[in-house]
Amino acid sequence: MKKKTLKEKINKVCWWTAGLTVLYFIVGAFLKSDGTKFDPVKTYDLIKDTLTLTATFLAPVAAFVLFSDWRKQHEDVALESDSTNVFNRLNDVKDKLLEAHFAIDDEKFDVEHVNEILSEITTEIKNIRSVNSQIKARKNGINFSECADKLIDGIVALSLDLSQLSVYKIKILNPEEYNDYVETSPEEYAEHIQFNYYNALLFQITRSYPNLNTLKANLSSLCDELKVRTS
Repeated sequence: MKKKTLKEKINKVCWWTAGLTVLYFIVGAFLKSDGTKFDPVKTYDLIKDTLTLTATFLAPVAAFVLFSDWRKQHEDVALESDSTNVFNRLNDVKDKLLEAHFAIDDEKFDVEHVNEILSEITTEIKNIRSVNSQIKARKNGINFSECADKLIDGIVALSLDLSQLSVYKIKILNPEEYNDYVETSPEEYAEHIQFNYYNALLFQITRSYPNLNTLKANLSSLCDELKVRTS
């Protein structure tokens, strides 16, 4: 259903007011009439009463319409701001995943740097969830919020996978410390972790990005739908 603009609402109120005014005047004229005789006093009183009734009816109705429209616009602006905030922050977090991914796969692997990135992602996701829960509480924000939840879940799952990938990388780089196979050399252990665990998880992670991109595109469309139109 198409939403009525403020101008349309005011026009509707004016038409109803005009209709009631005319109806009141006609009924009043019929009740006060004395045949075909024109009585200027009664006519004046009737016009005055009609205008008084019209003003009494129009003032609170107009105030209510204006207040309702202002409140709706205020809610729409707040929803636009929050949804844009969530979308932009999720997009930044998604970029952080790639940063962690490249840091793990880098020859100059620094586990502290990787853990720092993943910790930032965890903290930011917690903050984003808080804002998204406020969006979900609004009727017009439910679809956006649910889509954002799916993207958040995907990011969290990928973040956990990257954390595990980092653990495998540590074992590959330090086979002497982590090798618990008695008849396996450190080199064989590193190769075992590389091909049976690291590469398999890396392949799974790589396949997760297209799904995140799809969810991001869907969320972008929903975010655009919540933008306040000025025209």
